[in-house]
Amino acid sequence: MANGVRLSDLIPDNTILNPDSIIIRNLGGGTLNIAANKNGAILQSQSNQKPQLQLEIPFTIENGKLIVNIGALPEGSTVTVSYEVELDSGAENGNIITSQGTVSSTDTASKETKEDVVIGRYPLLYSEMKLKDINGGDVEIGDKLEYTIRIENRGNAPAADLEISNQIPEVIDYVADSTYLNGSLLADTVEGESQVINGVGINALEAEEEIKIKYQVEIPETISSDTIIENTAEFTATARAEDTSEPVDKELSGQISKTIQPGAAPGNVGISGKAGSLVGNLPEGWIVELWLGDNKLDQKVVTAEGKFKFKGLTPDNNYSLVLRHPETGVVYFEVKIKDLTAGTVEDEGLLPMDPSGIIYNAVTREPITGAKATLIGPDGNPVPESHLGAGQQNKITAAD
Repeated sequence: MANGVRLSDLIPDNTILNPDSIIIRNLGGGTLNIAANKNGAILQSQSNQKPQLQLEIPFTIENGKLIVNIGALPEGSTVTVSYEVELDSGAENGNIITSQGTVSSTDTASKETKEDVVIGRYPLLYSEMKLKDINGGDVEIGDKLEYTIRIENRGNAPAADLEISNQIPEVIDYVADSTYLNGSLLADTVEGESQVINGVGINALEAEEEIKIKYQVEIPETISSDTIIENTAEFTATARAEDTSEPVDKELSGQISKTIQPGAAPGNVGISGKAGSLVGNLPEGWIVELWLGDNKLDQKVVTAEGKFKFKGLTPDNNYSLVLRHPETGVVYFEVKIKDLTAGTVEDEGLLPMDPSGIIYNAVTREPITGAKATLIGPDGNPVPESHLGAGQQNKITAAD
């Protein structure tokens, strides 16, 4: 059983949500529609098979996100939320429509999915730079490293005249004859340098194709342990008019990078902050959880002043903090922490305990006055008022 299951999906820019199209599928074996009403959404069976969960599923639209609170979800059950949008007048060929969904529960860290769709016929280039320590373990002075540059065309038209260049940092040593393009060796220049320094060209990168450039470097023994190495690659390409929905050619470009600090002392990073409320009268003992990716590392009970601090961490860019109610298990706030570098203490400031948002008409985008807002716990039932600040449960929305 998963408790406190919550689905949210970012309504893409340049689109208008059709609220009548929202559907939940495969919940307890049936196909269930969300029928909008004043208090949320009611699941209705669309098949002869009785669904396992026959209850109100509230949904709201807050800050451009569709949010569905499922509550408790039995083992083996599957929930699929779908909806339709229409392109608005501001959409143009080549614009990227990004669908970004998040699922969370009181038992696990949040998981995100993201998908990009391009309007019209147009190339859509996705790039990344990866780093592998061939010696294994953390990056240390004297290690040999392998960089991988990947460019993928996720659009539906070719990207012409693609060129990738990478000025390898001077503080690291390039390993001769180690540059490969899609598994084939790229001979070094007469100066003994990698071809990627001056640029590697591809006539066209077709839709749904990708290229990979790999090369190796060594970190010299003479380098200082406080040296920060930033490796940056750039790419350019052309969206040709004859291949796209555009009347003229358009230039494309991008940049990717990877930063390392070889030999950085582990355990020299900290995260601190404060949990608080604007209304007061909230119970003590709130919990702040520290996650690294999908793994929960630690948790702290906040002090009477709401303060917390995690020490002795290693640099990483995938930490997150979760503020959880101690009795109901409801997650009130979550924040992701990126680019946490060696020797720093990241102050996350105030983590708000106050649930907030705007309930508005999905078509007209105007706020709805007089709607009752009820906070639902992991068990699918309203959170007792004793667990909230005075007057926070069943609030009636104002004109704004």
